[in-house]
Amino acid sequence: MQLDLTGFDFESKTGAKMTVAWGSDTPSYVIGDADGDGTVTTKDATLIQRYDAMMSVGDSFDTAAADVDGDGKVTILDATLIQRYLAGIGTNKYHIGETTGVA
Repeated sequence: MQLDLTGFDFESKTGAKMTVAWGSDTPSYVIGDADGDGTVTTKDATLIQRYDAMMSVGDSFDTAAADVDGDGKVTILDATLIQRYLAGIGTNKYHIGETTGVA
């Protein structure tokens, strides 16, 4: 929210401008969905492994979605977390499979 008091007349209480913006410029994505197909699968874990090994992953690879643990890096740990999620091992504290960002 922005409040612009340039030109505001205190006596008449007119001339102020307020701008309210909702959301952000962050696109929505599914956490763990590295290939962007809307579903978290073993293909996503494999793509993350390829990315970590500096192999080709294609243009649809989404680094934000692939960074499952949110540490700012795409690593083998992210692939392991997806594999554990798919196998039903442990908790889902990283919200894998859930949509985040602005729709």
